[in-house]
Order: sequence, then C-alpha cells, then structure tokens
Amino acid sequence: MITEYDTVTREVRAKAKSMCSPERFEHILGVERLAKRLSSIHGIDSSGVGLAAVSHDMFRDQAEDELMRLAISFGIDMTEIERVAPVLLHGKVAALYLKEEYGVDGDVFQAVYWHVSGIPGMSTTGKILMISDVAEEGRDFSEALHIRETAEVDLEKTFVDVIRLKITWAVESDSLLLPETVWTWNELHGGASHVFN
Repeated sequence: MITEYDTVTREVRAKAKSMCSPERFEHILGVERLAKRLSSIHGIDSSGVGLAAVSHDMFRDQAEDELMRLAISFGIDMTEIERVAPVLLHGKVAALYLKEEYGVDGDVFQAVYWHVSGIPGMSTTGKILMISDVAEEGRDFSEALHIRETAEVDLEKTFVDVIRLKITWAVESDSLLLPETVWTWNELHGGASHVFN
C-alpha cells in the first residue's frame, strides 16, 4: 500500500545517505528497520514511523557552526545547553527541515524534534523512534539487547527504560543532562513535568 509518506521517505533517505558518514547511515537504516518492526507489532502506521527514522539523524554529522547556522535560520530559540553543545540541535533542525521542505507535522515532526531528549506527552511514534535509536541491531551493549527484547512486549515500560538509560549515561559520563529528559522522567513517574519559579 502506498502511503502519504512513502515518496518523502525515499527522498529523505537518499538525502541522509548523501549527508552522513557510512556508519551513521547504517545506524539510520538500523533504526528504520527496528522502528518499522515495532510499529507492526504494536499496530502503529509504519509509514510515519519510517519517515521519522530515516530523518532523525540526517543532520547529525554536520559541523557545529553549520548546526548553529541552520538553527538560527529555522528560528530555533536555542537554550544555553544547545549553544554549548550544538550537536544537540540535530533533531530540531531535521524536524524543521521536514516541515519546511515537505510540510511534515504532527507526530512525525514531534518524534524527530524531541528524539534527543524526549518530552512529556511523547507520541507513540516518538517513543518508537527513541527506543529504536538506542536499540537498533548495530548497538551491541547489553542494555540495547534488553531494550530490543522488551520493546516487542511492552512499549511503555521500554520507553521508561530508555529515558532512565539516557539519564544514567549523562550522569556516568559527566555530560550535560537536558531538562526535557528530566521532565519526561518526572511525567512517567507521576510527578510534575515542569518546575516554574
């Protein structure tokens, strides 16, 4: 069955191949395979999930100054964390590229835009993308295998595991921790997603 996203997905996959290192592109294809498998298992439309997968890292190999330039041109209100580590902008840039070039919005836009951090209220498409990004078959650490297995059975529990893993990685590697990841963790545990002064 031809769906509304099929042509866009083919074009974006080709563009991603031209923009990414061979290793990155293999990762993208692995994410696409796992995301489509999970969407089939859980009864989600695979066409939107597939587009999110092929586009999520298409700008990941761009230089930091290029990511900053693109973010400015798309009108992204960068956080201080993103200014310090512009690589964190690659998902937002990819989502806005999809919107500007192809009119993509809704769940696919949100999934790509927030795949680096997660966000409270993440759609099922977004959860599948984040799970697949961490656990595609090219990822050979033990947590990835566990996540691949549990995602087939319980998507919600696996998404909690992915957010936990992102937080653990950040803490153990002494890296920046995005506030949206913390807000997502809090929401998943029944707490407030934001703290306001």
